[in-house]
Amino acid sequence: MNRIDEVDLGRSAHDVNLARTQAAIERAKAGQPLATEESKPVRPRKPRIGPDGKPMKPRPRKRRNSEDMARDALVEQVLHEHKLDIYDADGDAGRRLNDLAAEAEGRADTEPDVDADERLAEQFRQEFMEAMADRRQRHKAVSQPKAPGAGTADRGPKLGGSRSARAKMAQQQQQQQGAGQKK
Repeated sequence: MNRIDEVDLGRSAHDVNLARTQAAIERAKAGQPLATEESKPVRPRKPRIGPDGKPMKPRPRKRRNSEDMARDALVEQVLHEHKLDIYDADGDAGRRLNDLAAEAEGRADTEPDVDADERLAEQFRQEFMEAMADRRQRHKAVSQPKAPGAGTADRGPKLGGSRSARAKMAQQQQQQQGAGQKK
């Protein structure tokens, strides 16, 4: 019942597959790109139907014309000419940025090899870890119980039963304490 039956496609399907495989091997040896499959004929799109039930006009395709491309090239050229020297492709931009950051902070002990992003990330990490340690200390101080038995001495044992039974027990304890003090 759960078997997959093999379907024989015949000798012609085997021959076509073998020929395609041989052709692909020859193309690969010759260094030619792989042949694309024969594309299926493109079906025309279904027309969009408007609210009146009639087909609508097709939407214009969003293509960039030569004017747009020329404008983009001009913008790129202007931006390239007027770029800031802070971010440089040569690699010394990081050193300049570090120097600027050091001057802003008033320190000259920064290493020129460490860029500003890494230094700021490390500073954030340090501050975060210090804050976490402070939070843990406060949490430990709050969660630690007071001296054992400190809270139970003034209240006495927890007694169950009715109100009158508890009153009786409290009276007996007071008498015992009073007798213990007189001795």
